Amino acid sequence: MQKFDLAEKYYLEGLAMAQKSNDFDELYKSNQALAELYSNMGKFEKSVQFMEEAAKAKDSTFHLQLAETSQQLLAQYESEKRQQEIALLNEKNRSQSLELAVQRRNVFLLIAGLLLTGIAVIVGYRRYRLHKRLEMERIRNRIAADFHDELGANLSSIALYSDLLLNNHNAEKERTLPILTNISQQAHTSISSINDLIWTIKPDNAALGHTLVRMKEFAYPLLESRNIVFVFGADHALANLQLDMNIRKFLYLIFKEAINNIAKYAQATSVTVQLRESKGWIHMEIADDGIGFDQVKVKRGNGLNNMQTRAHELGGKLTIDSQVGQGTKITLSFKISA
Repeated sequence: MQKFDLAEKYYLEGLAMAQKSNDFDELYKSNQALAELYSNMGKFEKSVQFMEEAAKAKDSTFHLQLAETSQQLLAQYESEKRQQEIALLNEKNRSQSLELAVQRRNVFLLIAGLLLTGIAVIVGYRRYRLHKRLEMERIRNRIAADFHDELGANLSSIALYSDLLLNNHNAEKERTLPILTNISQQAHTSISSINDLIWTIKPDNAALGHTLVRMKEFAYPLLESRNIVFVFGADHALANLQLDMNIRKFLYLIFKEAINNIAKYAQATSVTVQLRESKGWIHMEIADDGIGFDQVKVKRGNGLNNMQTRAHELGGKLTIDSQVGQGTKITLSFKISA
């Protein structure tokens, strides 16, 4: 055993020296010797380890020799090539040399021209795309401003006049009250829809974080007025996610429809909304503790149909899980567009 230990010591020292000098040939010999030594000692795991290192060193030695040989051959080839070029140049007359130079210059100019043309096309295309994108943003901002200034102002006036008439007591009130009430409700609904449209098309609202804020701004006062506790949660990573205008619109409208239905019909005391991202998909879950409904017996009105249609436009899936007396849970899942 002492003999093996002594041999191991010397071989390891030799290996260290070979590693320090980066001598692949000595690395191969030292690793091979250690592999054989550990094999004789019955330490087969170490033997395999040093056999692998020996193989690596041998492979490195081979590549080093191959590189040296390649360099020698390349140098020899370059030397012979230069000699041949000198001989050819000596054989050619001046006119041939000038002709060759002209041909090379023409080829160079052609290549340079093609490269410059290609660069100009690429730069021009990028500028065109940037111009179109900026133009589209200007159009969207202008449309939003026009909606707000013209149609929004007109609807606000209608709503104001309707409210004034509703509050003006007169003999015709009983007859006109239903009509004025309907006008007022339609005007306020239209104003809300116009505001949603303006918000959707504004380029500044592209980040999903703006949509999340608008969801909370819509739901909190509506549910609070009906004494419904509202809990809203979303993954932090979603705030900076950039989404297409239509995706944001459909997501918000589905949320808005669900919250409106809860406020009107659910008789709930609490609502929980959770948004999360998983493997490139966004999942939104809206759950309430209200009275629920029988999905077989309840007729699917425009609200439920609209949510399904918008989920389809998102390329996603919307499921409604509800039972009488056990509340309702709405789940929307859709893939994040590239």
